[in-house]
Formats: sequence, structure tokens, C-alpha cells
Amino acid sequence: MTQKEFISSQLLSGQDRTTVISNTLLTFNLSDREAVSNYVGVILHTLRKQGLVAPLIKSDRPSRHSLIKKGLYKNKSNKHILNQLRKIYPEISDKIHRQRLAEYSWFYRKGLL
Repeated sequence: MTQKEFISSQLLSGQDRTTVISNTLLTFNLSDREAVSNYVGVILHTLRKQGLVAPLIKSDRPSRHSLIKKGLYKNKSNKHILNQLRKIYPEISDKIHRQRLAEYSWFYRKGLL
């Protein structure tokens, strides 16, 4: 069994990434943890693309990044964007929403977003 087959079988069986890395290091008597970690990441990415492993983030709500970016592109007011953020992400404080919006607005005005 090759390293790739071993890692794939471990990931498909539901093992988490750190366990797979540890098992691979022990099974194949390897010492370079960072290289194995990168290799596991590559295999995990290909398995996700093939739809064999569930994606990391499964969310029915849009990201804060996409909300702010779409709002800025549609020339919505900051107040409107903040209200959307409050509605979708009530667990995050207003201060953090305002900081994030200010950062994105600055980048948008500079033409970097």
C-alpha cells in the first residue's frame, strides 16, 4: 500500500487530519511532519473536489466578506450593509462589523477590492 492509498483510505474512513498525519508518520517511519501534513492536505483537497469527502464549511448563510463586497459593488449605504450583517450575524458585535466594513470600504475606494 502506498502512502497515497493509505492516506486516502484513512480520510475516507472519517479520520481527522491530525490523526491521519500521525498514523502516516508511524506507519511509514517518516520524520518530516510538515511534508506529510502538506501531502495530506493535497490528497484531502482532491477528495473534496471529487465529492468523496464533505467540505469544511457547510453554511446556508453568505460570508461576511461576500455581503460587504456585494453591498459596496451595488453602492449600498454603510447603514444598509451593517443592517444586513446584524441580521445574518447577530452573534458578532457591532464594533467588529463596523471595523470590517471600514476596512473593506477603504480598499474599495482605493480600487483594491
